[in-house]
Amino acid sequence: MRLSLLVMVTLSWMPLASGNIQEIDPPEILAPEDNAIIYGPQLTVRWAPLEEGQWCQIQIARDPDFNEILADADELHGDSWNYALLPRDGKRYYWRICAWQKTEEAVEGEEAFHPADKNKNHHLEDEETREYRIGWQTGCFTMRHALRALFIQNKGGNYFYKPGPQPPLCWSPVEE
Repeated sequence: MRLSLLVMVTLSWMPLASGNIQEIDPPEILAPEDNAIIYGPQLTVRWAPLEEGQWCQIQIARDPDFNEILADADELHGDSWNYALLPRDGKRYYWRICAWQKTEEAVEGEEAFHPADKNKNHHLEDEETREYRIGWQTGCFTMRHALRALFIQNKGGNYFYKPGPQPPLCWSPVEE
């Protein structure tokens, strides 16, 4: 049976969260150990339970810079996650984890803008959306935020912040 070497990368890779979501310290990892040898395609990541209202995001990549993402699982509640498609090619793979929580703080100022909106004018230009999509493809941004930016831009580009829904659904296109 072929095996894979799994290396944990302990770094924060997400931009500062916006809206009423904030990144918190990653949970204590229970399994797998760093440099674990995985036999077969099944990977199970287990962590210490989080408090209510907190969740994890895990990424697996072919390279240590996370340019070739194999998996990006977000909004993982509970204390474990299974990935059944780990290649059995004897190569080294990398994974990382971060944790998030919802805050009760009101959104104001910079947080009311979609992260792709570089000039903070509640309008997503073609170039802003394209750069954000490239950022998602290289592992810098979440797919959900990139798709929301593209959706808004396809509806004309103008958007507004809607309190209540979690990002990225808190940014809604202005219907023209």
